[in-house]
Amino acid sequence: MKGVNKKIIIASIIIFIVSFGIRLWDITGLGITADEATWIIRGNHYIDSILEGKFVQASSAKFGAHPGITTAILIGVSEKLFKNSLGELTAARLPLILINSLTPLLLLWFLARLSKFKTGVFAATILALDPFHISLSRIAHLDALLTFFITATLLTYFLAEKEKKESLKILAGVFFGLALLTKLLAVSVLIIIFTYKILTSIKKKRINISLFDFYGLFAGFLVFYIFFTKIWTHPLSGFIEHIKNNLQGELAAGHINFFLGEITSAPSKLFYLVVLPIRLPEITLVFFVIGLLFALYKLHQKNLNIFLIIWLLIILILLSTQSKMGDRYAIPAWPAISVIAAYGLIKIPCFLKNKNLRFILTLALIFAGSIFYIIQYSPNYYFFYNSLVGGAEGAKRFVVVGRGEGHRELVEYFKDKNAKIGFLGDNRLVEFYDTSGKFERLSAEFRPEKYDFIAVYTSAKQRLKPNLAVAKYLKDKTPIDTIHLNNVKVFEIYPHTKF
Repeated sequence: MKGVNKKIIIASIIIFIVSFGIRLWDITGLGITADEATWIIRGNHYIDSILEGKFVQASSAKFGAHPGITTAILIGVSEKLFKNSLGELTAARLPLILINSLTPLLLLWFLARLSKFKTGVFAATILALDPFHISLSRIAHLDALLTFFITATLLTYFLAEKEKKESLKILAGVFFGLALLTKLLAVSVLIIIFTYKILTSIKKKRINISLFDFYGLFAGFLVFYIFFTKIWTHPLSGFIEHIKNNLQGELAAGHINFFLGEITSAPSKLFYLVVLPIRLPEITLVFFVIGLLFALYKLHQKNLNIFLIIWLLIILILLSTQSKMGDRYAIPAWPAISVIAAYGLIKIPCFLKNKNLRFILTLALIFAGSIFYIIQYSPNYYFFYNSLVGGAEGAKRFVVVGRGEGHRELVEYFKDKNAKIGFLGDNRLVEFYDTSGKFERLSAEFRPEKYDFIAVYTSAKQRLKPNLAVAKYLKDKTPIDTIHLNNVKVFEIYPHTKF
């Protein structure tokens, strides 16, 4: 180990320890979310079906519109190996945390390969310490894992083009196949690469496409077909049907949402332009804007600038075409944002002549910009919003806040009260849950007398349509208590009239 290789190895170890350590810390501090419960079922179903030789059934209709095979395999294998020793929730989250903690290292290795070691360290540190990325990368779910595979695909392909190493395109294809097995947004990779090739070939007046581009594409679809067992018996029609179902699901009306004061299932196309800046720590946002301006200024000189901006734009444009919108869907843009922000940090003039001291102070600036939020919001990082909107409480004026945090605390609150609790939950505004997990459909015949108390989750109240029976019932009532997490109000407790 000498020279730059030694620096890369040392930086990789430190960044991984920080990234993995933060995501692993208090791993069960956040109670299981509704989506995680679903993915644990799917993971066990996939692995059990494979072990029983029921290969086609492994990726059956239990998976809904998403492929989610990569998430299911990781959860299913981990559950088999570690459930008895670590517990169900820890076993489900652990493999996702491990892989997602590597995403910052992809940025470091990529930029170091381009002789941009310091930029790589800054970008990796920004992403490793980003509260929003932390929140999604420590749960058993799809979006952060998709981000890892999309990032691996795009960076590997860019290096293949930059270094004229065509064989790397096959590796990029494998990563693409894994991304496609995770979620349909993986097709953004093809659009990003094709757009990049068109824009960088304008001067040459021809698009440079080699056989290895097709080899990589073949490798990607081969990986997809191997693990997406559902379409083994009808590969072509099954794949077409899968894409069709995914598109119908993504373009159909989404969950009931709340955006800029309006309750809607189809938010404005400006949704992600509002969500993105309020989800970034202030230090990241400032230097992202600076880096973006520098990147645009030198767009004609730097292919990497073109690549990063295309990456960011395509992700946001594709997401904005859907009716179903949510801030977590934009997380695949975060690695590009981190690199652009690091670029901004590098470009800022500094009075310090000592480059090593400047490097250390810049790292300290990144830490200072994020560590306060990490401490403030742990382990409920999804509540993080920056001071532009006044944190999570201020963000409630603009977007849905929360995705199910506090359920465990709710049960704890009522454990000695011997009461039946109606729970107006996070995703389903048409259901009531009690603390045993049972639920009933909410209709015009809503009967509050069945419950002693009604607990209303913060995001449910944001999205509660005035014409619903429960909304009319709660309209003139005052909560008798509230439950807070990380200084964020997550539940309001309402009594039945007899109380």
